Amino acid sequence: MCSLDLFGHRKLRNDYSFDLYSHWKFRHDRALDLFRHRNLRNDRSLDHYRHRKLRNYRFLDLFKHRKLRINYLFELFRNRKLRHDISLDH
Repeated sequence: MCSLDLFGHRKLRNDYSFDLYSHWKFRHDRALDLFRHRNLRNDRSLDHYRHRKLRNYRFLDLFKHRKLRINYLFELFRNRKLRHDISLDH
């Protein structure tokens, strides 16, 4: 779970340690809580919602461990940009 300051904003430990998985988990759990509160009498729709949402993010289980919770999107983008620069040279 990412830490919050007094105003409820996310605190970044430093610019490089942004915890993307914890941020997603925090927002997703909040969304599920709001959805449950709105649909207390409709369990079928809740199961459908959980299935539709969690199916897309099942790969995020790879980032449960703290050492693996780097901002992998930045890594992907950096590798893509690196490949692009290399292709520009040739």
